[in-house]
Amino acid sequence: METDDSVSGYSTTSLPYPARGFSEANNKLSSSIALLYDEVAAFDGSVYLDRTRGEASGKCDSEEMNLLSLILLNDIVTGRRDVQGAKLFYAQTAEMFMKNKISSPYIEGLLFPKQHNTADPDVIYFR
Repeated sequence: METDDSVSGYSTTSLPYPARGFSEANNKLSSSIALLYDEVAAFDGSVYLDRTRGEASGKCDSEEMNLLSLILLNDIVTGRRDVQGAKLFYAQTAEMFMKNKISSPYIEGLLFPKQHNTADPDVIYFR
């Protein structure tokens, strides 16, 4: 995985979508994301944005599902997919992988180059 920092963590949050499971793995990547937070929330509740750091995190049950979420987030940001198309692709790809062990480039590694200088510390209002 081509990320600056890959972090593994654990939680016990039950997730019904796309299949019943638990959120345990956490992966981060630096990403220039200038889209509305509403679109991210509508796409996947396991993806979190940190605008100040310029990072997106996926907190799914496995690294494969994190990669899938983060790559689809990039697809939304770049206009390759809309939110509904990304959700459908996520569900289909996750089902094929979980039930039939059928892989996809979307779960094997990032499909976009590493991004730099993505932080947005905002503006100074007073000194």
